[in-house]
Amino acid sequence: GKLREHEKEAIEALKNDPNSNRIRKNFRDYGFWVPNAVTNKDGIARFEVIFPDNITMWKTIVPAMDGNKQTGIGYAQTKSYKPLSANLGIPNFLVAGDSVKLIGKLLNYTDDPIKVNTYFNLNGKSLYNGTQEPKSFKIENYSFSHHTAEEVKITYGLDKGDGYVDGEERKLKVKINGVKTTTGTSYDLVNDTSFTISAGDGLVSRTLYITNDPLDLVRKELEDLKNYSYGCNEQTASKLKALLL
Repeated sequence: GKLREHEKEAIEALKNDPNSNRIRKNFRDYGFWVPNAVTNKDGIARFEVIFPDNITMWKTIVPAMDGNKQTGIGYAQTKSYKPLSANLGIPNFLVAGDSVKLIGKLLNYTDDPIKVNTYFNLNGKSLYNGTQEPKSFKIENYSFSHHTAEEVKITYGLDKGDGYVDGEERKLKVKINGVKTTTGTSYDLVNDTSFTISAGDGLVSRTLYITNDPLDLVRKELEDLKNYSYGCNEQTASKLKALLL
């Protein structure tokens, strides 16, 4: 079917807008702008901002004060959407060896079916290519496994074939499969001392510290405690006890 005239204009505008016609990568659930805006004689002030790439609704809060120190506050809402878009759904992280379904969602607000080419990419390399013709929306799934503890980039996108593209690229953290443990050995170096450090089976990484002040090691352990990422009741109590000591 043919698009209505205003929908054609919207898509043409997006095709020519470098901030819109691209794979979206900058995702945040917040956006802060603090402009030093002063109104003109008609009480109007303008400034430009670039929103994050989330397709959502943004609430804007505008506090103001006049020359007599009278204050007020205004609110506005901005809907961020595209007439034709491709959205990616992935988990927050994977454990190496996990399998998961990547979810691609096509949204079409034009009321007419539009034929597009779709794809999933992993670190820029193709995982899947397809063709869809959504009238309102369409869901695509792709089963994905990853076996190394490395962060990857997943992309889901569409190409309309006439220069209009859209999609999302999101980073997916992959954690080591198993329990992370740390072992270490301390050596006192007196005069000329030599020793050998064995690699150890299953060792992922190793770090060597050389210092003439034992307090350096204490400071490092304190930093590790502060940054410890787990927080059940028992772990938090142990962490607090260690910090107090």
